[in-house]
Amino acid sequence: MRHLLRNLVCAVLLLSFTGATVAAEFWQSDWQIPEKWATKQLLIRPITEADSQALYYTYMDAQQALYQQLGWSWPSAKTSIEQNQSMVRYHLSQWQDKSAFTYVVIIPQTSRIIGMLYMVPVLDSHESSPGIDTEHFNAEVSWWLTPSAYDDGLQNLFFTQLLKWLHKDWPWQQILLPVSDHNAPTLTLLQDSVARALGHDQDLQQRFFALTLN
Repeated sequence: MRHLLRNLVCAVLLLSFTGATVAAEFWQSDWQIPEKWATKQLLIRPITEADSQALYYTYMDAQQALYQQLGWSWPSAKTSIEQNQSMVRYHLSQWQDKSAFTYVVIIPQTSRIIGMLYMVPVLDSHESSPGIDTEHFNAEVSWWLTPSAYDDGLQNLFFTQLLKWLHKDWPWQQILLPVSDHNAPTLTLLQDSVARALGHDQDLQQRFFALTLN
């Protein structure tokens, strides 16, 4: 019993010196990257260089709506095809480095791109946002869908399938979901979902939600 208590005390002292909170990891080398999530209605798969042109025209057709809604200062009305190609190549390099994962959202029957999904490490800048402990989260997940996808009622379907995919195939435990104050459809969706509201950054005009997975 004495040995047990002594070991326990040593463990507590060790934590007090090293820090009791262990930062959640974005990616480990032995983890397998989930390749895709496919249903009859939606396909979520990794972005490819062949997507470049179709992707460009998809978001530029909805440029004004996306620019106002996302709060990312993107896509600009001046975004060029060349800039888009550079963006796609950057996402592909992130894939190779396993530093972030970008997917396209597609209607399988028509191969039409209707959005994008981003899975990235949590931004350090969020540490200063109220209610956010960035070390608690493995990843930050965000997305956009075209206005026509909203009109077709696809956001709820997309989010339902995303939740299933995250729970089934991804190794993470805690996900951070940042959403612009101007993104009313996604705010409403998350407020009515299993996601937990965390806080609001008035300077960034952004709200944060959390998802617990495994």
